[in-house]
This record gives sequence, structure tokens and C-alpha cells, in this order.
Amino acid sequence: MENINDLLNKKNEDHINNLRICLAHNTFEKVAIKDLRKNLHDTYLSFDYNLESGKQAGHIIHLDQDSTLHLVKDGYIEYQKEMAEFDIAQIEDKTTKFIIDNAIKELTKITPQATFNNEDKSLEWLKVTLLTLKKSLDKIDHQTTIQSYKIYFGEWEENPILRFMIYNLDIKLAFSQNELLLEVRNKENRQDFDENAKLYQASFKQLHNEVLNEIINVFIKLKEVRNRPQ
Repeated sequence: MENINDLLNKKNEDHINNLRICLAHNTFEKVAIKDLRKNLHDTYLSFDYNLESGKQAGHIIHLDQDSTLHLVKDGYIEYQKEMAEFDIAQIEDKTTKFIIDNAIKELTKITPQATFNNEDKSLEWLKVTLLTLKKSLDKIDHQTTIQSYKIYFGEWEENPILRFMIYNLDIKLAFSQNELLLEVRNKENRQDFDENAKLYQASFKQLHNEVLNEIINVFIKLKEVRNRPQ
């Protein structure tokens, strides 16, 4: 655990390159597992990065509702222990802050330009979409309804991206040198995000900070809902 905390506390250091990080809260890929662990709260945290020396490093942790911690490497459980003192909420908060800090760092590389391509309308569309999402989160009671989401940050397709998957939405922010690209897929009532999912795309050269602020506000809502008494 010391290594994971060190990585979160020493963010943006030069010896860590090509970092990929994933925070998954109560999200399972297989339907059978979803049914088995219905209304339980599991958190997965994965790091994958290169060191300046050229070596690769990574960590995966899984904490389930029974306070059992699993440290995993190469698909094998190396360590399993009851962790009554382990504060997964603190790790989640540190991870989210780590992702936000690095996303802000990427935004500073974009040189603001004159508003183009109806950025204001695209921003308004995002606000309305996320407002609907936050209203859904307000209904979570941790009994009949639970939180379920994934947050990714790292190098994908030659650009840093922040990807946020929650319920029927798959939101991707791709950071380039000249603009912030937004892509939102809505699978509606389908099981998976397939080719039939509705797709919305927009690019921002002036209002990119406002776009990230809207995503950050959702992260704040997630923390609020997580800490709500059950």
C-alpha cells in the first residue's frame, strides 16, 4: 500500500511516464457477477506506468464491502487480508484529486482561441446532460439503488484522455495541443455501448476549462452521495 500512496502523493514527478489510472466503484463487466454482488460496494484501483529507467510498473487493488483487501499482479492475488483500518474512501478521494490535477495540467497546454463551432451551445448541452445525471445520483439510497462508475486517465490513442463511464453515459475528454475534444456516448437502455449508442461530439478552444469544471462538479456529487448515510 505504501507504493500506491507514494504515487498519489508524489503526482506529476518526472520519473513517472505514460501513466494510466482507473478507479472503478462497484462496476463489474459480467452480468453474473453483477447479480451475485448486487448492492455490495466494491472499489478497484489500477495503475500502469513507465519509469524513467525504462521499466514498467503497476498496481491493482480491490477492496470489497467485507473490508478485505486484495493486491493483484499479473492476474494473481498476492496478498489478502482483513483491513479494518483501511480507508478506501480516502484512497478514492486522493485518486480523483490526482486525476483532476493531471487533467488541469493538460488543459494549461491549450492556447485559448476565439470561440468557434458554437462552443457555448455544446457546453450548454453538456450541462443539461450532467444535470440529469446528478438528479439520478440524488436518488441513490445505497439499498435499492447504488453508485456504479469508472474513471480513467492516461495516454490513449496518442493523446491524454479523461474517460468517465457512469450508468448509460460514456464521457471522454481528449486533450490535444490545440483543443479539448468531447465525446459522449449514450447507450440508453442497451446492455453495452455498441455502434447503436447515440454519439455527441464537440471541440473546445475557448471554453475548455468550463467543460472540465462540469465534470469536476459530478465528481463532487459522487463523493457527496458516497458519504450519504445508508
